[in-house]
Amino acid sequence: MSANNAANPAKLIESLASMPDRLEAAVAALGPREAAPGADGWSARELSGHLCDAARMWGARMRLAMFEDRPHLESYDQDAYVRMGAYRYIPAPELARQFRVISESTTAFLRGLRVSDWERAGVHDERGAMTLREIAAIEAEHEREHVERIELMARQA
Repeated sequence: MSANNAANPAKLIESLASMPDRLEAAVAALGPREAAPGADGWSARELSGHLCDAARMWGARMRLAMFEDRPHLESYDQDAYVRMGAYRYIPAPELARQFRVISESTTAFLRGLRVSDWERAGVHDERGAMTLREIAAIEAEHEREHVERIELMARQA
């Protein structure tokens, strides 16, 4: 996502809203190879579970920034979440369905924001002060990167 799109709430929402379809298509293209580790060691199952975790966490951070005054936005250990989620044992299509539910909830929330709401902020443990716009841009870029990794895994399989 370009810097110009990152500043544009409509483009952020469009990007976030497109990810469930792309993830489902990539997972379907992988078929039984979804459990095989990728170049980074995570399988499509684990990447899909990680997308669910991140969408929950960043979505919660967006809501905190919206409804609280400069809330603390905690970090989390993504590797521990993937391990504890035992995603390597959950079929990727099931995780893609979970991701869709989480994503649709967040995009519906974002569609209801006023222009001024996008500038509300929270303070992240590692990143410092962040506006809701910046939080959404980070999550949109994160989702795009991981979905593209799964799409690449499908093309290479």
